[in-house]
Amino acid sequence: MTMDPFFLLLLVMTASLLLPVSAGLARYKTLRLDTALLLGLFIFTFSEEAIVMYIYYALKGNPYWLQHLYSPVEYTIYVIVFSRWVNNSKIRKSLWISLPIYIALGIITDLTFESLADTNSFMASISCVVHIIVSLYVIFSLIAENRSTLYSNYIFWFCLGILFYSLGSVLYFAFYHFLVSYHMWVFHNICNIIAHIIYAKGFLCLQRH
Repeated sequence: MTMDPFFLLLLVMTASLLLPVSAGLARYKTLRLDTALLLGLFIFTFSEEAIVMYIYYALKGNPYWLQHLYSPVEYTIYVIVFSRWVNNSKIRKSLWISLPIYIALGIITDLTFESLADTNSFMASISCVVHIIVSLYVIFSLIAENRSTLYSNYIFWFCLGILFYSLGSVLYFAFYHFLVSYHMWVFHNICNIIAHIIYAKGFLCLQRH
């Protein structure tokens, strides 16, 4: 019996989340608010992905409603984390203003054109665009401040991971209703796996106590 390639890739992608989770737990004594929130997000993401796979493959049910709950949690955590990394007060203020707007817009879209029985591609695309812009800003700010310590800076690695994750996701979600293809879905999940490896590197940059 041949294993479903969709299931195999999802299994590898979900399992790869254990890399940043394990690295974060190994550095738990050094975690601050930003890294503690990211560790919590990765644990939450692993749980959500595992439940999605169980509902879809074991129960033969529709798990897409979970993505509608996941997105506002993810966006909220990234707003808090980015607000601690961004050195521009206007951008920080814009991030905080965007949070209630994003949540309200998510509720409106769920009640109108985005069904809970399908993925929330519109809101996911918006969050990815925001994450790409802010992570690039933080990366270039770090380069401008001190290029020599860039690769030992955990913020650089987390922003790079968020950039990989968001670039892979925005292409998939932005064209979800127009060009859903196996190859795009594979690319999306491969980007997720790479991002998880980079997140683990970010945690490992934290000094042991």
